[in-house]
Amino acid sequence: MHSIEIPAGDLERGESPQEGALRELHEETGIKISADRLKQQNLFALTSRDPCSAYIYEAEISMDEFLARAQHDEEISQVGLFDFEEV
Repeated sequence: MHSIEIPAGDLERGESPQEGALRELHEETGIKISADRLKQQNLFALTSRDPCSAYIYEAEISMDEFLARAQHDEEISQVGLFDFEEV
């Protein structure tokens, strides 16, 4: 069975959603970018019963950046590059 997982996770103490997104992207894909490259998308609730909102960010990653990425989290078997519309 295969699945696609978007880099995600909980915020660390004192961390902004944007900082968390950058950290998770780097940990799970090995790609490190600057904060000015993130474009925040609309917030949405995970479920109607869950008051937690999900922060969604879009980032343009070049093929060169993707190919030059560092080692990623061992829990991740493969990293792919997709257009935002595909996800």
